[in-house]
Amino acid sequence: MPRQTPADLVERAHHARGQPSRGPTRERERYRKWFEASGHFPRSARLTASGLDPDDPDTRDERFQFSLDCVLDGIAVRLGSPIQ
Repeated sequence: MPRQTPADLVERAHHARGQPSRGPTRERERYRKWFEASGHFPRSARLTASGLDPDDPDTRDERFQFSLDCVLDGIAVRLGSPIQ
């Protein structure tokens, strides 16, 4: 069996939940091509090529919590407080 990409896993999860495919939009494809052509943003190019949706509502709470933790950790470091 061929190795599955993150996009394959997302597609399977959507199919299992009876949701329509969230294939890449024209806009996302345009960004992917720009990132790849520039050669300056390899991580962004890989993210857009993976087909993962960074704005997926299914992961919104986890992404918010992660981002909030990053901000709070940065504030704690700036203030010289120990991170707990």
